[in-house]
Amino acid sequence: MNRVEVRRISGMMDNVFDGAAWHGPSIMEVLNKISPEQAYKSNVHIRSICELVRHMISWKIFAVERLKGNSDFEITKKENWKMDSNDNPLIWNEILDDLKESHDQLIKILENTNDEKLSEEVEGKAYDFYTLLHGVMQHDLYHLGEIVLLSKL
Repeated sequence: MNRVEVRRISGMMDNVFDGAAWHGPSIMEVLNKISPEQAYKSNVHIRSICELVRHMISWKIFAVERLKGNSDFEITKKENWKMDSNDNPLIWNEILDDLKESHDQLIKILENTNDEKLSEEVEGKAYDFYTLLHGVMQHDLYHLGEIVLLSKL
């Protein structure tokens, strides 16, 4: 089973998430410095950090489910942008745990994925698994930039 490219993607995902990311601080380096008050602060026109993190979780779960072969799995609008107005530190920690768990699930499933899977189309979508996995990383980095800016407000 050829897994060279899958290992490279998995390694990049780990670095972006909680490693030596070349672009700057990793996702967890940033999020571990966010207070619950910062996480839940919202504005009419700007999503909260909490909402952004939950959104990132949704798309990691989407990738996991599709890699498992669950072609019926879709993200509902409610799941995609979960609202949470509670600034409870315990809930913020649970959200961070959920993010870690979704990342770990994605890395774990990639351990049993071969390079041939990367060129397969994601059922019902106009892209393949290679694009989906790189898209999840790009998506996380896009929202990480938003989170860093929001944390400075």
